[in-house]
Amino acid sequence: MIIEIEHLDGPYDKFNVSLHTAAGKDAFLTIRSCRMMNGKSGPFVSWPATKNEKTDKWWNHVISSK
Repeated sequence: MIIEIEHLDGPYDKFNVSLHTAAGKDAFLTIRSCRMMNGKSGPFVSWPATKNEKTDKWWNHVISSK
């Protein structure tokens, strides 16, 4: 498996992660707009999320294990 990380220009440190079965093959999975954040326990990957304006809660578009 090939993991490709594409850093994006802009005011925030965002990046895309693409997974390929082999070098030169098209990506079978791409996760867009990931960010590195600093938390209480250290740095972590913040997955793409959308804020629900009615409840002020954030909902992740991607779920991962720790």
